[in-house]
Amino acid sequence: MQPNQQLSIESVTSSQPANSPEMISGDRSPDQVFSDDEELYFRFDGSGNVGDVPLAVEMRNPDHSVNRQKHGGHPAHVLLPDHPNNGVIMFLAGGPTQHGLRSVTAVIGDKSAPRTMSFGLKHVPLPANYFHCDVFGQIDGVRMLTKAATGTFRELRQRLAETSRIVVASSTDQS
Repeated sequence: MQPNQQLSIESVTSSQPANSPEMISGDRSPDQVFSDDEELYFRFDGSGNVGDVPLAVEMRNPDHSVNRQKHGGHPAHVLLPDHPNNGVIMFLAGGPTQHGLRSVTAVIGDKSAPRTMSFGLKHVPLPANYFHCDVFGQIDGVRMLTKAATGTFRELRQRLAETSRIVVASSTDQS
């Protein structure tokens, strides 16, 4: 899906029934290969129009889940079956060739021993949602088990928002 493609909530939910067979994990194994330009989707209930950069406060940080595009994932999958009025934010997996989730970093610590905080990404299929992935904070490539400085989280959240686009507007938007 292209960031500027217009989707209505009706077309999204009617084209993807709650029991979409492609969502069922079945005997499919996790796939930890993410291309830098693979789209990742998560739902939100804030304001904004399709194509807008979301507000940083809409970005969850650091631990949250997304659905992936690979293997047939679609923005509608994060809305079904219980969230038809929410919107969907899309960002790319990112990496060396494409700005996105894995290319968003912040340096923490003092200058004599700097450390890099970033996002990690892992495909963790659920029985009824093969596209489910975990996003988590990491320092120097190691998953964080505790929360780090709030200011650093705000910085990472802002940088991730700048790489994201709203692909389905929330119908709960009061603006």
